[in-house]
Amino acid sequence: MIQGVALGLFLLLAAGCATTDDPRQGGLFSYNPATYEARLEQRRQNLTTLQQNQRQEEEQARQLEREAQSRQARLESERARLRGLDDELAQLQQNINQYQKNINKYQARTNKQQAEKQRLGREFKRLQDQILDLKNNQQLAEIDKQKQIEGIKREIDELKEREALLKK
Repeated sequence: MIQGVALGLFLLLAAGCATTDDPRQGGLFSYNPATYEARLEQRRQNLTTLQQNQRQEEEQARQLEREAQSRQARLESERARLRGLDDELAQLQQNINQYQKNINKYQARTNKQQAEKQRLGREFKRLQDQILDLKNNQQLAEIDKQKQIEGIKREIDELKEREALLKK
């Protein structure tokens, strides 16, 4: 009977000491160094994998930061280029405005010159008509005619000189 009780107790103890991979659960008799080392190696691999993932994520974050800095530098460069183009555009607009003022001034001068030329043309025609009238007028003495014609020719020469000055 003692043997039966001892055997039952041993079976109860053996059943109570079931083997497990976790040394915290198995008790003293279920400790298996190979299983413990395998579990420790698995944890080391998990840690190494996590560290590699962390390094990759940090590298990706650094890469993203470099890209952001590069984009920011390009953006600043483009902004500076745009400011330069805006300045150049403003300068061109000033030049255009100045050219327009000059054109208007030259056009006004040209209009004045044109009006003066037309006036001189009318004066020239009037004087030529006077010469013809004098030549046709039989009543004036020949000497008076010549004097008047000479005076008119001088006026014509003066008009031609003014006209020549206007052409320059």
